[in-house]
Amino acid sequence: MRNMLVLISALCLFSGCTGGGHLGIWSEADQDRTVKGDFESGIYRLDDKSQFTALLLQGPADNPSQALVLRMFWQPVAGSTPLDPDATNVSIRYILFSGPGLNQVAIYQGGGYAYPQQSLGAAMLNVNIEQANLHLFDASKGFEDPLGASGASGGISLRRDDGAMLEAMRRLDLQITKCLGYPRLVRGE
Repeated sequence: MRNMLVLISALCLFSGCTGGGHLGIWSEADQDRTVKGDFESGIYRLDDKSQFTALLLQGPADNPSQALVLRMFWQPVAGSTPLDPDATNVSIRYILFSGPGLNQVAIYQGGGYAYPQQSLGAAMLNVNIEQANLHLFDASKGFEDPLGASGASGGISLRRDDGAMLEAMRRLDLQITKCLGYPRLVRGE
């Protein structure tokens, strides 16, 4: 995992990265059933000195095929933060769009551990996501859940853009509402 983040960081340095990354998701019942959460862009905003909200997208901002919303509540400190199964520090919402014109949606939700590799507030922030658990929270009528209870881990890179977050989350909420036929806000506020 750490090698993946080093590679992402190196690619960002040489390509003018706008963030992105990968979240591998697997079924707890059958680890051969997986979903690849690949994201080509990622932004974050600093909520306070130890909290952030992040949004990653695959595809265009106004009609992505996948989205990932993270909210880190406290920053782990090496050597002093106990790893307790009930002490997750990040909420995760993985949104998967499918169907013709991406008119169906599934929202997976859960929590895990986020380990930022730079100080919060950095222009670019690399984050490890580990020991996450997800479950299907909401979905369009007729959506068949391929995973059930799931585990997830990955590495992401985020560009700080406090100003763009509000508009990006608003567009995502609108797309989800259109697919579901009722409001379902996923913004990390």
